[in-house]
Amino acid sequence: MEKRLKIWAYQEGEQPLMHDAPTNNIHGIEGQFMDEVESGKSQFAAGHPEEANVFYIPMSMVRIVHFMYKPPHYEGQWIPRLVTHNIHFLAHKYPYWNRSNDVDHFLLLCHDWAPDVSSLKPDLYKHFIRALCNANTSERFQPIRDISIPEINIPLSKLGPPPPPPP
Repeated sequence: MEKRLKIWAYQEGEQPLMHDAPTNNIHGIEGQFMDEVESGKSQFAAGHPEEANVFYIPMSMVRIVHFMYKPPHYEGQWIPRLVTHNIHFLAHKYPYWNRSNDVDHFLLLCHDWAPDVSSLKPDLYKHFIRALCNANTSERFQPIRDISIPEINIPLSKLGPPPPPPP
């Protein structure tokens, strides 16, 4: 698998909602993954979209909530609208989305609201892979197609869980 799996990260979108995510604390795995794939550090990063087996949409749920959520006005619709808008843009611009009916596309999102992304247009996400840190089936996690990503409290500037306390 290490020699075959290649991930292409779409280049579209602007920070802070795309191509930027926290790399530490409870949602840090979102940023760690994004950094690994987009920086080219990972052996799994594809150099060109033609090499890719899967396509990653580097969107940060943590940044979306931080920069766009203004309490108490959360109505449950703005996250799915934003994500769906970006996916429609990519689907119309690139042939990669349409070649597989989205079965080889994924998001990695770490936030309690991440499962909401597909609530407005379930047909658009019918085969889409959602890698989620929220694996709660009561909140729309679908174990038959979604991937559970562990929430790891990553210390500042370090990958991995904190070291165990001394005996």
